[in-house]
Amino acid sequence: MSRITLGPGAKGTPDATADLPIPADAWDEANAGSFRRLWLGSASHAPVLGGGLALLCAVSVGLGWATGSEPLQGAYFELPPITGWTAILIGLLGAAIVLSRSGANGRARHRRAAKLVVLAAIAGATVLLVNEVSDRLLFDWAADGAWQQPISGPVVMILLLSVGVLMIDAGGPRYRWNDFLNPLIAGALMVGLLAFGYQVDLGIGRMDPAFSLTIMLVTVAAYLGYFFLRPDRGIAGFMLATGPGPAMARFLVPTVMLLPVLISTSSLCEPLVGDRLAEGLGDIVMLGLLLLVVTGTSRRLQRFYRAWQIAEAGRAERAAVLSSMSDGVAMLRDEDQEIILTNPQFDLMYGYGPGELIGRHVSCLYPADLDPEEKAEWVRLERELKRTGQVAFEGRSVGRDGATIWARSKVSVADHPEHGPVRIIVVGDITAEHRAKEAGARALDRFRQVFEQSPIGICLVRPDGTFERVNSAYERITGYTAGELEGIPFTEITHADDLEEDRRLVRSLFKGEIDRYSLEKRNIRKDGDVVWVDLTVARLSEVAGDDPRALYMVEDITERHQFHQRLQHMVDHDALSGLFGRRRFREELASALAGPADSQVALLSLDLDNLKFVNDSFGHTVGDQLIVRAAEVLRAHVNGAGILARPGGDEFAVLLPGLDGEAARLLAEGLAEAISAEVRVGVADRTVRLTVSIGIATAQTGEDASTEQILMEADTAMYDAKASGRNCVRLYDRTGDPGMAKSIDWHSRIGRALESGGFRLYAQPIVSLEGSGPAFFELLIRMRDDDESIVQPGTFLPIAERHDLIQDIDQWVISSAIKSLAGFDLGGDDLKFSVNLSGRSVGDPRLPDFIATELDRYRVDPGSLVFEITETGAISDMTGARKLAEELGQLGCSMALDDFGTGFASFYNLKHIDCDYLKIDGEFVHDLATERDNRLLVRSLVYAARAMGKLTVAEGVEDGDSLELLRQFGVDFAQGYYLGTPKPLAMIVLDPRLGVGPAEV
Repeated sequence: MSRITLGPGAKGTPDATADLPIPADAWDEANAGSFRRLWLGSASHAPVLGGGLALLCAVSVGLGWATGSEPLQGAYFELPPITGWTAILIGLLGAAIVLSRSGANGRARHRRAAKLVVLAAIAGATVLLVNEVSDRLLFDWAADGAWQQPISGPVVMILLLSVGVLMIDAGGPRYRWNDFLNPLIAGALMVGLLAFGYQVDLGIGRMDPAFSLTIMLVTVAAYLGYFFLRPDRGIAGFMLATGPGPAMARFLVPTVMLLPVLISTSSLCEPLVGDRLAEGLGDIVMLGLLLLVVTGTSRRLQRFYRAWQIAEAGRAERAAVLSSMSDGVAMLRDEDQEIILTNPQFDLMYGYGPGELIGRHVSCLYPADLDPEEKAEWVRLERELKRTGQVAFEGRSVGRDGATIWARSKVSVADHPEHGPVRIIVVGDITAEHRAKEAGARALDRFRQVFEQSPIGICLVRPDGTFERVNSAYERITGYTAGELEGIPFTEITHADDLEEDRRLVRSLFKGEIDRYSLEKRNIRKDGDVVWVDLTVARLSEVAGDDPRALYMVEDITERHQFHQRLQHMVDHDALSGLFGRRRFREELASALAGPADSQVALLSLDLDNLKFVNDSFGHTVGDQLIVRAAEVLRAHVNGAGILARPGGDEFAVLLPGLDGEAARLLAEGLAEAISAEVRVGVADRTVRLTVSIGIATAQTGEDASTEQILMEADTAMYDAKASGRNCVRLYDRTGDPGMAKSIDWHSRIGRALESGGFRLYAQPIVSLEGSGPAFFELLIRMRDDDESIVQPGTFLPIAERHDLIQDIDQWVISSAIKSLAGFDLGGDDLKFSVNLSGRSVGDPRLPDFIATELDRYRVDPGSLVFEITETGAISDMTGARKLAEELGQLGCSMALDDFGTGFASFYNLKHIDCDYLKIDGEFVHDLATERDNRLLVRSLVYAARAMGKLTVAEGVEDGDSLELLRQFGVDFAQGYYLGTPKPLAMIVLDPRLGVGPAEV
């Protein structure tokens, strides 16, 4: 136990160089001005004062004998002087006590000097005593003077004290020699003091007046110096300790020691005042001393009782605090680690009853399966506890039932009055907290695994746009390492064209205006390549006052984007010529017409003359070569001045922004001449060449220009050119050119046909590629002209739509189809008709009611009707198409999306149309066996249709190889000239199998 040297009233500081005299707690517990503090002060100075007084006495006696001064020799009040031999011995004893005091005992040279001096004193005293008791004197005494024979009593006392000083630190930690010698010397000193020094008759012999009172008082002082050489142990430790016993001893011992003084004083006063007065005064003093003892003892006992009450109250308060604490508290002896105290919370925490843990070793709470790392931690904590006296840690222990308990513990070391050093443990149960931490750690570990092992790129981005962390997938996407990316802004790897939109969205995200967004953008890889990514960004909330973060999920869609671009190019462009297709050209035309006001737009409608003859005579391969060559000639001569397109078949179109009619006519004439001169293909021994008929229409932008109007005008002019002998150019004239007035004539003819039944229905078979199901036909309309010739729908339907007659035609077709179904009899076999609807009818809210009325009128099963709308017509009126599909479904009819694939850019919107059939446009089916792009597109469309739960119908099947591929692709139905040509509906009624082509044979 470490000690602290303190002076009276001082706080004290540790001194590691010495075994210091008075314990620190003794000074802390002694109040200023108290009797105990007086004792502590006297005890701390007693070795120096007692030893110093002995030295002073020796020097004084020496000076007295040298100068002949009797007072200095100790001869006063008619008392005998101190001999020289006694003075030398008392001087040696005093020097040894001073050198042996605790303050000096820490230095080796002082310890050695003290031993030499005290040994000299022991040797001298022994020689003197032996010389006195021996029959043969070792040396002769002087008759008188300083070297006369000394009194043996003081020599014996000096010898005993010298032996005590020599043995003060002998005997190990229990100091048994000191415990034995101290009371022995005290007893001998008391006897000598009473019998000789105070001249008290104890019945042991005659009182010797030659025994010097001075030497006896000096011996008492030397004894007190010896007594308090080690005040932290033995009788001295008891006298200075706290408690009623030491306190009473500190009061009674001086009182008792005063008795001989009083007795001696009374004896000395007898010659002066007389025996009776001296005896009376002695009795009065003894009575007063007795009263003082009784009164002082009673007061001290009362103070100790009050202190005991306060201590007991404090103990009760501490016990109440321990019992009410939420944490568990335990105390165990430091010596053997045995538990000596627990509070109820500690017992409850570990599953024990009150007091059951008392007397058990603390190891009963240790887990049996401590791993080496935990054991090493326990060793480290034990070392820290011994070094600092306190330690805090978190660890696991076990309850009574063996369950693991995680606890947050604080351990401190204290002194216990009964058990000595003890450890006080304050324990808080953090099992739930630890489990939550473990769960959080597992969740964090899973997140790290997901973060690192995710197949898509994941990043954490700070509000300033810099990367905080990226995973390996993002490293692969960008080509940068995580170390290179962390700390740089995302703007450094974003394509310049996508930067502004990305920045805007990020600002909105961190401002809290949005909580997530998605974006397709381009990143620049480390090697400079451009990579397309699908970016999904979510805002993460602030954590513990930290700034929010953005979570980036990045998927490399470069291949998908390239595939989409290829598909888009295939949809936008004619596969044969490489020019824009019909849909894209109409978009470009509409965009041009919506341009700045007061600007001219010219449209050329070109139709290759006699291409059908070439196809029929030389085959489609030659015809395709001529189409390709015509596209090359057009591209070369237009030379970027306009937009080229091949809407289909033998048609071309040229959009010329900024040209008026005359300039467009000059350009068209040049194109006609170039095609006539340059479009030719060698076949066998002949050359096949083509000419072109061109119609021109112009429009003023910003004047309610209509796409349909200018297309109709250009087509009308083109047909006029053909009617004029082909290979020529015509400009549409709104002033009344007779050739242009044909459209007006067609309006009248269509009206008459509606009134007089001039329309006819034709039916073309739709064949199930699985070989089962009802007879299925698409109904096609034809018009009987005034000369009884049959007019194809491409001639009159555009005019009918332009003049708002198309809805009347649609209603005629629907009514005729339902009426035909009512009168059809296949002998129990089912029959299904597919009817085409125009874009105008799609948006007509009256159409569903009309269909319902007709079905109810003829009592026809609604399931036998399929209504077809074109994909472009549906996209142009998505709301109307969706509503029509819903209402037809409620009626029980089916719906088909015709020309599917021509509007692929709007493909994702089709999920909103509840149709039953998707009819793949014949443009993609044509040459399916030889065109890789067509096969890729058809397969993609079939896959998409199956994913949407829709049946597919392939149009325009013209050969067996294409049919077989369609079957392999999973197409459900097919139609085309290879499977069956359109026949009049009346003939189908007579023989529903008529018109079936090779695939059915």
